Amino acid sequence: MGLPLSLPAFPGAGFVLVVVPLVALVILTWALFRLRAAGRARRRGRILASDGTPGAGTPLLVSERYGLRGRPDEIRQSGGALVPVEIKSRSLPPRGPFLSHQVQLWAYCLLLEEVTGDPPPFGLL
Repeated sequence: MGLPLSLPAFPGAGFVLVVVPLVALVILTWALFRLRAAGRARRRGRILASDGTPGAGTPLLVSERYGLRGRPDEIRQSGGALVPVEIKSRSLPPRGPFLSHQVQLWAYCLLLEEVTGDPPPFGLL
């Protein structure tokens, strides 16, 4: 036969034995999701400059022609082209990115083209 199983002799032991593994499963699932997302982001392009990295901040992009100045959150290299990245902390609305965020990214694309002479094929928001 086998050894008889019994729960510890304190109240709520069954609840703890069910909830703790479920919470651990949720945390592990979230961590794996974040790792996969980070891997996808790395494959999208090499980060050349980032405001989130000490000592490697993005340069101020200036266009005298358009009277614009700006500093994207990141500049990535993707397929030989430079791509501006603007990171927003708000969640994405169901209808897509806010128009103001899109315009900001378009301005960074324009600035990057003005500074480098090559238009970015896309921007990341």
